[in-house]
Amino acid sequence: MVIYSDTKTGFNMLSDKLDHFNIRQIAESGQCFRIREIEPGRWVVPSGERCITLTCHLERSTKCGVERSYLTNGVPDRDNVDSTKILRLPTVAQDDKTLFQDDKTLSQDDMTLSQDDVLLSQDDMRLSQHDIYWARYFDLSRDYSAIESAIRSSGDAHLIEAFNSGSGIRILKQDLWETIISFMISQNNNIKRIAGSIEKLCKLADRKIKGFEDVFAFPKPEDLDPAVFDDTSLGLGYRAGCIRDMFVYTASHPEWLKELREAPYEDAKRLLMDKKGIGPKVSDCICLFALSHVDAWPVDTHVKQLVAKYYPNGFDFERYKGFAGIIQQYLFYYEIKK
Repeated sequence: MVIYSDTKTGFNMLSDKLDHFNIRQIAESGQCFRIREIEPGRWVVPSGERCITLTCHLERSTKCGVERSYLTNGVPDRDNVDSTKILRLPTVAQDDKTLFQDDKTLSQDDMTLSQDDVLLSQDDMRLSQHDIYWARYFDLSRDYSAIESAIRSSGDAHLIEAFNSGSGIRILKQDLWETIISFMISQNNNIKRIAGSIEKLCKLADRKIKGFEDVFAFPKPEDLDPAVFDDTSLGLGYRAGCIRDMFVYTASHPEWLKELREAPYEDAKRLLMDKKGIGPKVSDCICLFALSHVDAWPVDTHVKQLVAKYYPNGFDFERYKGFAGIIQQYLFYYEIKK
């Protein structure tokens, strides 16, 4: 797996050949609500204040390129990077386990490389903040081939079937704030209604991402007046009060998000569940889909039913320690797509 960027033409490829990647399966896996196909093979992928247009060749869904990428200020994401603050990576073989330390010039927490990230480059490759953000968003440093091998050697016929059905799923590392609010909205809700409520909140903040016709940045905690949550047309229902309180609290306690990012899984889950409107399932969704705690195992009705049916003696979490949450996504996706 490589990250390829053509700085001369401005055309960026997340990978010239990216295995275990199917944008449709990712979009329909229940972990995100704003990715949408704008025409056959072209997808808009918003995340927080960023957005890319992803072009996937129809005949080969694993070959995808980033067509364009913008921030809310309307400046192309890559062109806005100071060339003196670009992390340079050496060429490494695909099976190398080289680790790269945090680059101190990258200020935002979710744009920095942690010492657990493994990123591969071509000769004289330059990795910008843009590349780091989307590489982490699409979980490009994880070896999904090793996960596939573990599944196929397990002897678990149902899991192998589930993997075959959704082998292009990757666990996204989404914008943390957006994920918190999105999954608070998701409780006892359906995908269409969830997406509609999120879109209305984005439009209320009215921070359009220039370069895209109708894509808005997700509202920051301080962007919305608490009174807007009294508007029943948002479709938030009984969740409105808790979501309003979350906006108000986070606007006055921004350090809470940083604390979440730095917390181990169990501590992060506890911090989340301390907030009204967040229970075990929602906290695990946030941990899995925004904080990269891939042992998190969100349990909803579908998961309860599939575990009872296929794993009556209990699921073997120990066997899949370190990536159990990814296994859950394969099983969940297979269940909802039947």
